[in-house]
Amino acid sequence: MKCQTPLNLGFCDQASCFSFAGLPMCFECSKDLTRDQQTTLVALPPYVGMPCTIQYYSDAHPATVIYVSAGTSKIVVREDHAKRTDNNGMSDCQQYEFSPNPEGQEHTFFKSKTPPVTADEALIYGQRGKSCILGIRRAYYDYSY
Repeated sequence: MKCQTPLNLGFCDQASCFSFAGLPMCFECSKDLTRDQQTTLVALPPYVGMPCTIQYYSDAHPATVIYVSAGTSKIVVREDHAKRTDNNGMSDCQQYEFSPNPEGQEHTFFKSKTPPVTADEALIYGQRGKSCILGIRRAYYDYSY
């Protein structure tokens, strides 16, 4: 499902993870909303093919949802390829290009039993230390550890 947020030159082409005023909205476009508008966001349930990020404390690895249980309490994700495209060396400013990895490592995550307070929290599966953030695919390597 693609984001339906109107932009200056057409529509956003990102995968959506929220519903805003009945229209699908992606994670990046949701940042442009006011604080009052953000309180009306509704997190979409996870779906197969949804982009996600596996977060290990400060490091992040791109992945894609490959399985969602009937009650959406369990998801399985597969790591994607991340190719660094910048020339910044051991820097915090990192840019990546992503591609599917059919042989990537698979990870299982469970929904927290604590009810989410915000729409952002509803997109997080797992626990501290290793979690899965739905709706956004990113990579980051922290060179300070």
